Amino acid sequence: MVYFISIMASLVLMIVNYLLVFVIRRFSLSERHETTTKLNVSVAIKLTIARFINSSVVLVIVNSDAKEWFKGGNLVYDASILIILLTFQQPFLYSINIWGRLRKCKRNTQVALGEECKLTQREANLICEGPPLDVANNIANFMNLIMTCIFYSPIIPQAIPFAFVGSILQYWANKYMLLRKHKMPDMFSVLMASFFANFMPWIIFVWTISYFIFLERIEAGYEFLSEIRRGGDIDIKQVVISAKMHYRPQIAMIFVAVCLITPIRSFINRMVDENEALDQDKAYQDLCHTFPSDYDKENPLTSKKGQMRLIEIQLQ
Repeated sequence: MVYFISIMASLVLMIVNYLLVFVIRRFSLSERHETTTKLNVSVAIKLTIARFINSSVVLVIVNSDAKEWFKGGNLVYDASILIILLTFQQPFLYSINIWGRLRKCKRNTQVALGEECKLTQREANLICEGPPLDVANNIANFMNLIMTCIFYSPIIPQAIPFAFVGSILQYWANKYMLLRKHKMPDMFSVLMASFFANFMPWIIFVWTISYFIFLERIEAGYEFLSEIRRGGDIDIKQVVISAKMHYRPQIAMIFVAVCLITPIRSFINRMVDENEALDQDKAYQDLCHTFPSDYDKENPLTSKKGQMRLIEIQLQ
């Protein structure tokens, strides 16, 4: 029964994480961002933090007794189920495209009606096109997976391999959906990629903080570790275990400092130069053929003229 409750609790966490995207996007829209890119960056960072708190921090707060962490149905078990769900469930549900399949059923129903179909051309276009690509949600899912696995790695060493497997699965799921199912995505500036690429090195702070939190709780929860600190008469094996645990947070902090000092972000920024990518000096005629869409083409009143204008520009 305890295991069943833990599994259900993890599933509820996943459902709440899914619903968070609608709430946070509504709040971000009220911020009135200048560009679509900045809006999606705002949604992604808020969604990442909210999902991480809901997934990882809440579990630690609820399971406050360190002595119970490694027993069945408690923190380690709950976190393991959560990591497995983040690793396998999200890419699977994303790739099977439930909403797209429902839309396909609706499309087949309308096709079967034949001449009795009452849809307008616009309605027919909507049920034939693929679902929109939610870049902010996809990035938040990936960042939450990485942060959750890193956070629990001090007490669940298998979390790191799961993060690696989950990254590969999410990559292929995103690639499949982008190339095969989604409609033409919106255009974003390089800010979307460069912001989170620069944010990645700072995630390692989560690893250091988790070491301090978990090892301090474990030391406080087990009496023999506290006795070692007081200089009591304890078995030598326990002393060795305690010494190794005591210095791991400091080692983690040194490793974090080295990672942050390493000019990873400088390499990223040099590879992705926003000013060069946007290249504001180029004229519209030089860039219009790279646009996936155009206002004149989308506007029914000017669609024909817009297409002819783009053809003339390409022929020049």
